[in-house]
Amino acid sequence: MVTLVAGTEPVEAAVPIDVLRRAGADVTVASADDGELVVEVKYGVRIVADALVAGGDCAAAHFDLLVLQVRTIY
Repeated sequence: MVTLVAGTEPVEAAVPIDVLRRAGADVTVASADDGELVVEVKYGVRIVADALVAGGDCAAAHFDLLVLQVRTIY
């Protein structure tokens, strides 16, 4: 599972998703934002998530790897 939050660098989200999918992994992109599947990362780029972290979409699933995005607050 790759998590997304607003303000993430687009490359920090897109590269892990792309590399894992090219390697044949089943990747779930999950939004950690407030109930929104569309996450606006930096530079106005929008990425559509597959599931919501807070909505319980991922609660029953098993993941072998978690890629966590962090947001820098200035």
